[in-house]
Amino acid sequence: MKIYTGQANSPYWVVAQELGRELVRRHPGWGLTVDPVATDGSADNLYRLQDDGAAACSLAMVQLNVAVDATFGIYQFDYQSAARFRRGTLNQVNRLRTLGPAYFDLVHVIVRRGEVSNLRDLCGRTVSGGLELSGSLQMNDVLFDNVCALTPPALPLPHVVYQSLGEGMGSLTDPASAADPVQAVVWVAAPSEVLDERIRRLGGAAGDLQLLPIDQYREGFGTHWDRYYERVAGAGFVRRDGAPGIFADRTIAGGTYTGMNQPTPTVGAPNGLVVRDSVDPGLAVAAARIMADRPWLAGVLGQAAPAAVAHAHSDALESDADAGDGEYRQLWRNPVFCLVPVLPAVATALREYTSQQRCGLS
Repeated sequence: MKIYTGQANSPYWVVAQELGRELVRRHPGWGLTVDPVATDGSADNLYRLQDDGAAACSLAMVQLNVAVDATFGIYQFDYQSAARFRRGTLNQVNRLRTLGPAYFDLVHVIVRRGEVSNLRDLCGRTVSGGLELSGSLQMNDVLFDNVCALTPPALPLPHVVYQSLGEGMGSLTDPASAADPVQAVVWVAAPSEVLDERIRRLGGAAGDLQLLPIDQYREGFGTHWDRYYERVAGAGFVRRDGAPGIFADRTIAGGTYTGMNQPTPTVGAPNGLVVRDSVDPGLAVAAARIMADRPWLAGVLGQAAPAAVAHAHSDALESDADAGDGEYRQLWRNPVFCLVPVLPAVATALREYTSQQRCGLS
């Protein structure tokens, strides 16, 4: 089987590696071999699920808002946008199903201290937004639509360059060596050792970097989502109406990254496993049960996180598993599942959680 992930050593990559090992451990009689595949990110992963010959044994770790785009043929899945992306053709990816939520990816906006003080300073400047088919790029564009275009007075959108995390950080920290130097790097992921490793390479210059707070734009994210997807999805759309929106307020803890000691309020986007509807149901249920094992997932995310916060991150997820109405149950009520439904076999197996959903549909 294959698990499509994201950039090598990213949190998605670490989760996929450990998910594969845990599937083999829990089901020794299945004779599984598991191949985690490094990719550009969420949109790339969903395109790879289109191969019906492999779809029965393929899982994709993705931002769930990107799965909605794929289902409705929007943005990275809109054939009219092909000129913007290096992929030769773009198309809607149909018959997608989720296996439930995992956790929230956090939006990181990294800048050089003293050169940029707030997000609107980046309007009209150059930003490293992630690879063309990544979830980071999708969130980058939504973020700056709200910051620059929809917040009066309107300002020009940033010039976005498509780069891996390593390329973006190199351009930000050593602009003299870059053909197109950037003033910010956008990275959307759980707290990431792969990012902290890049920062530690700077030595004493690590203190020259900072994370920008973006929490004031979270409501704009939700409003933008409601207006756009209500038009696109029609009867299947569920307005927030006081319920949790697709995006959430989150904080990057102080000390998560070397030299960045203040907490940074930010926005979280939900992620999870996505499949085609032809996936083997037994495999899907097994994977979903592992991802629902919050102590297991906490330990894995602790491996992916910078050492300074690994235990704190793990403790937060473990305590959530014990809460009667904790984050995990709230994740199941996310309206994304009304647009990309849960695979029926998983909905039955995890009835304790799927019964939380309120989609207004049978």
